Amino acid sequence: MNKLYRGVRQGTAVKLYADNDELLLNASKVLHPSEATPEFGYSGDGPSQTALAILFDATQDKENSLKYYHEFKAEFIAPADYQVGFTIFQATIKEWLDKKIANDSRGWII
Repeated sequence: MNKLYRGVRQGTAVKLYADNDELLLNASKVLHPSEATPEFGYSGDGPSQTALAILFDATQDKENSLKYYHEFKAEFIAPADYQVGFTIFQATIKEWLDKKIANDSRGWII
């Protein structure tokens, strides 16, 4: 299965979806407690929580979701158009995370 993750702005509220189901921040708030609400289009607490929610839902990898969600936010969530929103496929997320893990496992090259 290759879920489609979407972030859309509805008035002043942001809704996240995994396919056609609303993606809530409950699981991400267990991993990293926060009062933040879903957001995108800038760098802040809301986009951080959005990034963690999507990364964890897409991969079910708690350790690496916590390790890389700020980088994921910087590459996918923060640059999203503030009004238009974003879409990203689960396969893209998994490929991105696999590359991050592979690069980290190589260690420092001198």
